Amino acid sequence: MKLFNKIKNLYDKPFKHKFYVFKNLAKSFIPQILLVLIKPIAIFFLRSRIGRDALYKNLPKDELIISHTKEGLYYVINSSDKIIGNKVFKDRKSFDSQHLIASSSLINKKKSILIDAGANIGTIGIVGISKDIFQKCVAFEPDPTNFQLLETNVRINGLSDKFDLRNEALSNKAGSPIQFELSEKNYGDHRLHILKNSETFEYENRKVISVKVNTLNDYLSGTDLNDCFLFADVQGMEGHLLAGATNLIKAKVPIVTSFCPYSLRRSEGLEKFYSSFAEADYSHLYDLRFPKKQIKFSITELKKIAKELGEEGHHTDLVIS
Repeated sequence: MKLFNKIKNLYDKPFKHKFYVFKNLAKSFIPQILLVLIKPIAIFFLRSRIGRDALYKNLPKDELIISHTKEGLYYVINSSDKIIGNKVFKDRKSFDSQHLIASSSLINKKKSILIDAGANIGTIGIVGISKDIFQKCVAFEPDPTNFQLLETNVRINGLSDKFDLRNEALSNKAGSPIQFELSEKNYGDHRLHILKNSETFEYENRKVISVKVNTLNDYLSGTDLNDCFLFADVQGMEGHLLAGATNLIKAKVPIVTSFCPYSLRRSEGLEKFYSSFAEADYSHLYDLRFPKKQIKFSITELKKIAKELGEEGHHTDLVIS
Protein backbone atom coordinates (compact mmCIF):
# COMPACT_ATOMS: atom_id res chain seq x y z
CA MET A 1 0.00 0.00 0.00
CA LYS A 2 2.91 2.34 0.82
CA LEU A 3 4.48 1.68 -2.58
CA PHE A 4 1.17 2.44 -4.30
CA ASN A 5 0.92 5.76 -2.46
CA LYS A 6 4.45 6.69 -3.48
CA ILE A 7 3.70 5.98 -7.14
CA LYS A 8 0.44 7.93 -6.89
CA ASN A 9 2.22 10.88 -5.26
CA LEU A 10 4.79 10.86 -8.08
CA TYR A 11 2.02 10.76 -10.68
CA ASP A 12 0.35 13.74 -9.03
CA LYS A 13 3.55 15.80 -9.04
CA PRO A 14 4.19 18.39 -11.76
CA PHE A 15 5.87 17.26 -14.99
CA LYS A 16 9.23 18.90 -14.10
CA HIS A 17 9.46 16.94 -10.90
CA LYS A 18 8.59 13.67 -12.64
CA PHE A 19 11.21 14.37 -15.32
CA TYR A 20 13.83 15.01 -12.62
CA VAL A 21 13.04 11.70 -10.86
CA PHE A 22 13.14 9.65 -14.07
CA LYS A 23 16.37 11.34 -15.11
CA ASN A 24 18.03 10.29 -11.85
CA LEU A 25 16.66 6.77 -12.23
CA ALA A 26 18.14 6.60 -15.74
CA LYS A 27 21.52 7.76 -14.45
CA SER A 28 21.47 4.91 -11.93
CA PHE A 29 20.25 2.12 -14.15
CA ILE A 30 21.65 2.83 -17.64
CA PRO A 31 25.31 2.14 -16.70
CA GLN A 32 24.23 -1.14 -15.10
CA ILE A 33 22.19 -2.08 -18.16
CA LEU A 34 25.10 -1.22 -20.46
CA LEU A 35 27.45 -3.27 -18.29
CA VAL A 36 25.14 -6.28 -18.52
CA LEU A 37 25.00 -5.90 -22.31
CA ILE A 38 28.67 -5.11 -22.94
CA LYS A 39 30.36 -7.49 -20.47
CA PRO A 40 29.69 -10.72 -22.45
CA ILE A 41 30.87 -9.03 -25.66
CA ALA A 42 34.05 -7.79 -23.95
CA ILE A 43 34.76 -11.24 -22.48
CA PHE A 44 34.23 -12.90 -25.87
CA PHE A 45 36.51 -10.35 -27.55
CA LEU A 46 39.31 -10.78 -25.01
CA ARG A 47 39.10 -14.57 -25.27
CA SER A 48 39.61 -14.40 -29.03
CA ARG A 49 43.06 -14.24 -30.66
CA ILE A 50 42.14 -11.00 -32.42
CA GLY A 51 41.00 -9.36 -29.20
CA ARG A 52 44.01 -10.47 -27.18
CA ASP A 53 46.35 -9.36 -29.95
CA ALA A 54 44.68 -5.92 -30.05
CA LEU A 55 44.90 -5.59 -26.26
CA TYR A 56 48.57 -6.62 -26.20
CA LYS A 57 49.56 -4.18 -28.93
CA ASN A 58 47.97 -1.31 -27.01
CA LEU A 59 49.63 -2.02 -23.68
CA PRO A 60 52.15 0.54 -22.37
CA LYS A 61 55.84 -0.17 -22.89
CA ASP A 62 57.49 -2.51 -20.35
CA GLU A 63 54.18 -3.52 -18.78
CA LEU A 64 54.36 -6.90 -17.01
CA ILE A 65 51.32 -9.10 -17.60
CA ILE A 66 50.43 -12.72 -16.87
CA SER A 67 49.23 -15.11 -19.56
CA HIS A 68 47.37 -18.27 -18.53
CA THR A 69 47.82 -20.79 -21.33
CA LYS A 70 45.56 -23.56 -22.53
CA GLU A 71 48.12 -26.01 -21.11
CA GLY A 72 47.36 -24.68 -17.62
CA LEU A 73 50.69 -22.84 -17.35
CA TYR A 74 51.43 -19.25 -16.36
CA TYR A 75 53.91 -16.85 -17.94
CA VAL A 76 54.86 -13.34 -16.91
CA ILE A 77 55.51 -11.39 -20.11
CA ASN A 78 57.02 -8.00 -20.91
CA SER A 79 54.67 -6.06 -23.22
CA SER A 80 57.65 -4.63 -25.12
CA ASP A 81 58.36 -8.09 -26.57
CA LYS A 82 56.30 -7.94 -29.75
CA ILE A 83 57.11 -11.48 -30.95
CA ILE A 84 57.39 -14.26 -28.35
CA GLY A 85 55.49 -12.38 -25.63
CA ASN A 86 52.78 -11.40 -28.08
CA LYS A 87 52.37 -14.96 -29.37
CA VAL A 88 52.19 -16.47 -25.88
CA PHE A 89 49.53 -13.95 -24.84
CA LYS A 90 47.59 -14.04 -28.12
CA ASP A 91 47.64 -17.82 -28.66
CA ARG A 92 47.59 -18.77 -24.95
CA LYS A 93 50.22 -21.36 -25.81
CA SER A 94 53.87 -21.98 -24.87
CA PHE A 95 56.02 -20.60 -27.69
CA ASP A 96 57.74 -23.26 -29.85
CA SER A 97 56.68 -26.05 -27.49
CA GLN A 98 55.27 -27.97 -30.47
CA HIS A 99 58.84 -28.42 -31.73
CA LEU A 100 59.92 -29.96 -28.44
CA ILE A 101 56.96 -32.34 -28.39
CA ALA A 102 57.37 -33.29 -32.07
CA SER A 103 61.10 -33.86 -31.77
CA SER A 104 60.72 -35.93 -28.60
CA SER A 105 58.28 -38.14 -30.49
CA LEU A 106 60.64 -38.48 -33.46
CA ILE A 107 63.62 -39.43 -31.32
CA ASN A 108 61.49 -41.76 -29.20
CA LYS A 109 64.17 -42.21 -26.55
CA LYS A 110 63.35 -41.31 -22.96
CA LYS A 111 65.86 -38.83 -21.55
CA SER A 112 65.76 -37.27 -18.10
CA ILE A 113 67.75 -34.02 -18.55
CA LEU A 114 66.71 -31.28 -20.95
CA ILE A 115 69.41 -28.75 -21.83
CA ASP A 116 67.55 -25.64 -22.98
CA ALA A 117 70.02 -23.30 -24.68
CA GLY A 118 68.49 -19.88 -25.34
CA ALA A 119 65.70 -20.47 -22.84
CA ASN A 120 64.13 -16.99 -23.17
CA ILE A 121 61.17 -16.84 -20.72
CA GLY A 122 61.04 -20.62 -20.24
CA THR A 123 58.35 -21.89 -22.61
CA ILE A 124 60.38 -24.93 -23.74
CA GLY A 125 61.69 -26.09 -20.39
CA ILE A 126 58.46 -25.45 -18.49
CA VAL A 127 56.47 -27.54 -20.97
CA GLY A 128 59.13 -30.26 -20.98
CA ILE A 129 59.00 -30.58 -17.19
CA SER A 130 55.27 -30.00 -16.64
CA LYS A 131 54.38 -32.71 -19.19
CA ASP A 132 56.85 -35.15 -17.58
CA ILE A 133 58.87 -35.44 -20.78
CA PHE A 134 61.95 -34.70 -18.64
CA GLN A 135 62.73 -34.76 -14.92
CA LYS A 136 65.24 -31.88 -14.91
CA CYS A 137 65.95 -28.84 -17.06
CA VAL A 138 69.18 -26.87 -17.32
CA ALA A 139 68.16 -23.53 -18.84
CA PHE A 140 70.73 -21.09 -20.28
CA GLU A 141 69.59 -17.51 -20.92
CA PRO A 142 72.16 -14.66 -21.18
CA ASP A 143 69.88 -11.60 -21.28
CA PRO A 144 69.20 -10.28 -17.75
CA THR A 145 65.62 -9.18 -18.51
CA ASN A 146 64.63 -12.50 -20.06
CA PHE A 147 66.42 -14.32 -17.24
CA GLN A 148 64.37 -12.53 -14.56
CA LEU A 149 61.17 -13.55 -16.35
CA LEU A 150 62.50 -17.10 -16.73
CA GLU A 151 63.15 -17.31 -12.97
CA THR A 152 59.70 -15.92 -12.21
CA ASN A 153 57.90 -18.24 -14.62
CA VAL A 154 59.63 -21.33 -13.26
CA ARG A 155 58.68 -20.27 -9.73
CA ILE A 156 55.01 -19.42 -10.37
CA ASN A 157 54.53 -22.79 -12.09
CA GLY A 158 55.90 -24.54 -9.00
CA LEU A 159 58.90 -26.08 -10.80
CA SER A 160 61.90 -24.47 -9.06
CA ASP A 161 63.22 -27.78 -7.74
CA LYS A 162 63.33 -29.17 -11.30
CA PHE A 163 65.44 -26.39 -12.85
CA ASP A 164 69.05 -25.27 -12.89
CA LEU A 165 68.90 -21.69 -14.21
CA ARG A 166 72.05 -20.24 -15.78
CA ASN A 167 72.33 -16.54 -16.64
CA GLU A 168 75.00 -17.08 -19.30
CA ALA A 169 75.57 -17.67 -23.00
CA LEU A 170 77.01 -20.86 -24.49
CA SER A 171 79.94 -20.80 -26.89
CA ASN A 172 83.09 -22.69 -27.90
CA LYS A 173 85.22 -20.99 -25.21
CA ALA A 174 84.46 -20.22 -21.58
CA GLY A 175 85.90 -17.38 -19.54
CA SER A 176 85.88 -13.85 -20.94
CA PRO A 177 82.42 -12.22 -21.34
CA ILE A 178 81.11 -11.69 -24.86
CA GLN A 179 79.36 -8.69 -26.39
CA PHE A 180 75.65 -9.28 -26.81
CA GLU A 181 73.25 -7.08 -28.80
CA LEU A 182 69.61 -6.63 -27.79
CA SER A 183 66.57 -6.38 -30.04
CA GLU A 184 64.20 -3.61 -28.96
CA LYS A 185 61.01 -5.39 -30.07
CA ASN A 186 61.88 -9.09 -30.33
CA TYR A 187 63.22 -10.42 -27.03
CA GLY A 188 63.95 -13.75 -28.73
CA ASP A 189 66.31 -12.10 -31.23
CA HIS A 190 69.11 -10.97 -28.90
CA ARG A 191 72.38 -12.26 -30.33
CA LEU A 192 76.17 -12.13 -30.52
CA HIS A 193 77.33 -8.61 -31.37
CA ILE A 194 79.12 -8.35 -34.72
CA LEU A 195 81.32 -5.29 -35.19
CA LYS A 196 80.86 -5.04 -38.93
CA ASN A 197 77.50 -3.79 -40.23
CA SER A 198 75.04 -6.31 -41.63
CA GLU A 199 74.09 -6.01 -45.27
CA THR A 200 70.69 -7.66 -44.85
CA PHE A 201 69.29 -6.60 -41.49
CA GLU A 202 69.81 -3.49 -39.37
CA TYR A 203 71.62 -4.70 -36.26
CA GLU A 204 74.15 -1.89 -35.90
CA ASN A 205 71.88 0.38 -33.80
CA ARG A 206 71.12 -2.17 -31.11
CA LYS A 207 72.02 -1.77 -27.45
CA VAL A 208 75.09 -3.86 -26.57
CA ILE A 209 75.72 -5.51 -23.19
CA SER A 210 78.38 -7.83 -21.82
CA VAL A 211 77.26 -11.36 -20.79
CA LYS A 212 78.90 -14.34 -19.10
CA VAL A 213 79.82 -17.29 -21.31
CA ASN A 214 80.23 -21.02 -20.69
CA THR A 215 80.66 -24.20 -22.73
CA LEU A 216 78.60 -27.35 -22.51
CA ASN A 217 81.81 -29.38 -22.24
CA ASP A 218 82.63 -27.51 -19.02
CA TYR A 219 79.12 -27.45 -17.59
CA LEU A 220 78.38 -31.12 -18.31
CA SER A 221 81.67 -32.41 -16.97
CA GLY A 222 80.73 -35.26 -14.65
CA THR A 223 77.15 -35.52 -16.00
CA ASP A 224 75.93 -38.81 -17.48
CA LEU A 225 75.43 -37.68 -21.08
CA ASN A 226 73.21 -40.68 -21.80
CA ASP A 227 70.52 -38.86 -19.79
CA CYS A 228 70.71 -35.63 -21.86
CA PHE A 229 68.70 -34.02 -24.64
CA LEU A 230 69.76 -30.68 -26.18
CA PHE A 231 67.30 -28.05 -27.45
CA ALA A 232 69.20 -25.07 -28.91
CA ASP A 233 67.92 -21.79 -30.33
CA VAL A 234 70.66 -19.20 -29.87
CA GLN A 235 70.24 -16.89 -32.86
CA GLY A 236 73.22 -17.85 -34.99
CA MET A 237 75.46 -19.02 -32.13
CA GLU A 238 74.58 -22.68 -32.70
CA GLY A 239 77.93 -23.31 -34.43
CA HIS A 240 79.87 -21.87 -31.50
CA LEU A 241 77.70 -23.76 -29.00
CA LEU A 242 78.24 -27.11 -30.75
CA ALA A 243 81.97 -26.49 -31.09
CA GLY A 244 82.01 -26.27 -27.30
CA ALA A 245 79.89 -29.42 -26.92
CA THR A 246 82.18 -32.03 -28.50
CA ASN A 247 81.68 -34.49 -25.62
CA LEU A 248 77.92 -34.23 -26.02
CA ILE A 249 78.16 -34.92 -29.75
CA LYS A 250 80.58 -37.82 -29.22
CA ALA A 251 78.02 -39.36 -26.86
CA LYS A 252 75.31 -39.05 -29.56
CA VAL A 253 73.08 -36.90 -27.35
CA PRO A 254 69.89 -36.12 -29.31
CA ILE A 255 69.92 -32.54 -30.59
CA VAL A 256 67.15 -30.18 -31.67
CA THR A 257 68.66 -27.02 -33.11
CA SER A 258 67.56 -23.94 -34.97
CA PHE A 259 69.30 -23.73 -38.35
CA CYS A 260 69.57 -20.37 -40.13
CA PRO A 261 72.46 -20.21 -42.64
CA TYR A 262 72.38 -16.40 -42.76
CA SER A 263 72.67 -16.01 -38.97
CA LEU A 264 75.31 -18.72 -38.71
CA ARG A 265 77.41 -17.17 -41.47
CA ARG A 266 77.03 -13.70 -39.94
CA SER A 267 78.47 -14.95 -36.63
CA GLU A 268 81.20 -16.89 -38.47
CA GLY A 269 79.62 -20.05 -37.12
CA LEU A 270 78.40 -21.96 -40.18
CA GLU A 271 81.66 -23.84 -40.71
CA LYS A 272 81.85 -24.44 -36.96
CA PHE A 273 78.38 -25.98 -37.20
CA TYR A 274 79.48 -28.40 -39.93
CA SER A 275 82.87 -29.14 -38.36
CA SER A 276 81.26 -30.05 -35.04
CA PHE A 277 79.66 -33.03 -36.74
CA ALA A 278 82.74 -34.10 -38.76
CA GLU A 279 83.28 -37.24 -36.66
CA ALA A 280 79.75 -37.58 -35.31
CA ASP A 281 78.06 -40.97 -35.29
CA TYR A 282 74.47 -39.79 -35.65
CA SER A 283 72.23 -41.76 -38.00
CA HIS A 284 68.99 -39.75 -38.40
CA LEU A 285 68.19 -36.19 -39.44
CA TYR A 286 64.78 -34.52 -39.57
CA ASP A 287 63.91 -31.11 -40.96
CA LEU A 288 60.85 -30.04 -38.95
CA ARG A 289 59.41 -28.34 -42.02
CA PHE A 290 58.86 -31.94 -43.21
CA PRO A 291 58.74 -33.97 -39.98
CA LYS A 292 57.58 -37.19 -41.62
CA LYS A 293 60.67 -37.37 -43.83
CA GLN A 294 63.59 -39.17 -42.21
CA ILE A 295 66.99 -38.34 -43.74
CA LYS A 296 70.24 -40.25 -43.26
CA PHE A 297 72.46 -37.89 -41.28
CA SER A 298 75.46 -36.38 -43.03
CA ILE A 299 77.11 -33.00 -43.45
CA THR A 300 76.20 -33.20 -47.14
CA GLU A 301 72.51 -33.35 -46.18
CA LEU A 302 72.97 -30.40 -43.81
CA LYS A 303 74.47 -28.38 -46.65
CA LYS A 304 71.56 -29.31 -48.93
CA ILE A 305 69.11 -27.89 -46.39
CA ALA A 306 71.27 -24.76 -46.06
CA LYS A 307 71.16 -24.26 -49.82
CA GLU A 308 67.35 -24.59 -49.82
CA LEU A 309 67.03 -22.00 -47.04
CA GLY A 310 69.35 -19.54 -48.78
CA GLU A 311 70.87 -16.35 -47.41
CA GLU A 312 67.73 -14.26 -46.78
CA GLY A 313 67.31 -15.21 -43.15
CA HIS A 314 65.03 -18.23 -43.64
CA HIS A 315 65.41 -20.90 -41.00
CA THR A 316 64.18 -24.30 -39.86
CA ASP A 317 64.59 -26.61 -36.88
CA LEU A 318 66.65 -29.77 -37.21
CA VAL A 319 66.36 -32.96 -35.17
CA ILE A 320 69.58 -34.97 -35.05
CA SER A 321 69.70 -38.41 -33.44
